[in-house]
Amino acid sequence: MRLTYKRSEIPVRTRIIEGVLVLGILGLFAAFILPSYLENVRIPYGNCISNLKQLGTTVAIYQSDNEDVYPPYFTFDGPEKTQKFIDVTVPYAKNTQLYLCNLDGDSKKTGLEGLPGKMSYVHSLFLEGVIPNFNKGSRGLSSRAKTFPDTAKTPYLRDPIRGFGTSPGKDGSPAVTGFLSPHGGGFNIGFLDTHAKFKRPIDEFTEL
Repeated sequence: MRLTYKRSEIPVRTRIIEGVLVLGILGLFAAFILPSYLENVRIPYGNCISNLKQLGTTVAIYQSDNEDVYPPYFTFDGPEKTQKFIDVTVPYAKNTQLYLCNLDGDSKKTGLEGLPGKMSYVHSLFLEGVIPNFNKGSRGLSSRAKTFPDTAKTPYLRDPIRGFGTSPGKDGSPAVTGFLSPHGGGFNIGFLDTHAKFKRPIDEFTEL
């Protein structure tokens, strides 16, 4: 004669063991799947966030060694001036790979921002309105300036523009039409206070 039990008649201890086994199996499944998921979802822009944070720290050290003046705003003044920005900051960065986005290897992509093979990131255009006497040739921003901006809200470096179009959303987010970076419709932005974030879409009036 075969004995059968209703679920309510199974000892509590047995049910606890069953629950632990299920959780263990789910945990093992997550351990194998999650790293791959994070690699595909986060690393493409996580690498740039790390770069921009380290470049922000580099710039802050440069500033402290140069009478509180930030490195000159050079990245839109032509290839030679962009190279000069690298030259004055790399002694502090000590790593030329920090200047490159890991997804920005195709120099034939539309958009000429940056320096192919040497520098992906460019200064924020917003800084033009922050640097005193910019229109008269000034390219230096001093933290001693009377109207020095809020460092946590002032973008300093960002991903380059690599086109204009529609970028499909991920994880249910809506598609974005506008400027495209090497990361599609999202841009990594480094701020004066050295923090960085990924923004999708970018605000072309305050962050570009």
